[in-house]
Amino acid sequence: MTWLALLLLIFGLWFVGGVIFAIGFGVGVGVGRHERRDAVLAWSEDAERARVETAELERWWRL
Repeated sequence: MTWLALLLLIFGLWFVGGVIFAIGFGVGVGVGRHERRDAVLAWSEDAERARVETAELERWWRL
């Protein structure tokens, strides 16, 4: 009986640890995804700003 209880305890702790790891990993991946999205948005805003400034400079150059 003690071996069975010990075995169940080990597998129970292993399962609980796996669940905790999976939740933490999922949260970490989710946070990383949002950080990447924010970085892409910032990059696209910078690219748009550079495009507008270039168009303004070209317009001034033609005058």
